[in-house]
Amino acid sequence: MSFRSLELPGLMITSLSSDAGSLVLEFDGRLIKTMEGAVQRTRWKQSGSIHLKNPRIKSSPKLRFPCRLAGGDAIDNVYVHRDVVRVPLHGFGEVGLELRFENADSALLAFGSELEVKLHGDAKYLGHID
Repeated sequence: MSFRSLELPGLMITSLSSDAGSLVLEFDGRLIKTMEGAVQRTRWKQSGSIHLKNPRIKSSPKLRFPCRLAGGDAIDNVYVHRDVVRVPLHGFGEVGLELRFENADSALLAFGSELEVKLHGDAKYLGHID
């Protein structure tokens, strides 16, 4: 069995769209894969999106795309995933995002009823980490 996680610091956000029903961030990111029982971890590149349904946006910085994340939190009820998000993530209830962008004056802070990270296409192997 393998585990995948998405690193938020350095994640390239290519677009952000929002309407009454959803907030969607498109990304071109780096995944870490860890095989059960393996000593080494591997780094992969893959695009995807983060979806927040029924968003209540508390703060939103002025951004120019593409832009990079400095870090952030994905909030899944009582769990807070800081700077690294386990993939797949599909949470319901009290969910949200607090994302800090490089060279931005404030963070994106939004809460909603459903949070999902979706991966698109095939992952490309970049190399071993340890």
